[in-house]
Amino acid sequence: TPTHKLKLILSEQIASFLIGYADVIILLIYLRNILKLDFQGQIGKMLLISLFGSLIGVSIGLFVGSLSKMSEGIKVSVILAISMVCSFLSGLMNNTMKDLVEKNAPFLNRINPAALISDAFYCINVYDDPARYYRNLLTLAVMSVLLVTASFLLIRRESYDSI
Repeated sequence: TPTHKLKLILSEQIASFLIGYADVIILLIYLRNILKLDFQGQIGKMLLISLFGSLIGVSIGLFVGSLSKMSEGIKVSVILAISMVCSFLSGLMNNTMKDLVEKNAPFLNRINPAALISDAFYCINVYDDPARYYRNLLTLAVMSVLLVTASFLLIRRESYDSI
């Protein structure tokens, strides 16, 4: 289509983000009202973490989708691999892994979206560290902007044959 590539990317991101964020809100409502989990009045901050988590997820998906002309199956596999590696390194599969990464390669914990999201949840539910919480959110936002910008730069030169 003759639509500007940035408009195309942003419209796809907004639509995907809204669907994903709605899913997370439904999950939080389920956890709070059906399972009766007590979030100690931190639901607003949890929604903010979820917002940035949904945003980074969609941004990663857009970036991988714009990398090359790989098949959809390969792109899905790449995204799953990224999310599994990030989850593993953040300690979501093995509780000692996050500390091991922190001791040997702390930079990975600063750019790993799963580590940033889980750390932000820890900041409001376990630690009481608002500065670290906002630093995690800012890092996620910057990463999202960088990924969307990279996606735009990757697809802006694609051209299609005119009919």
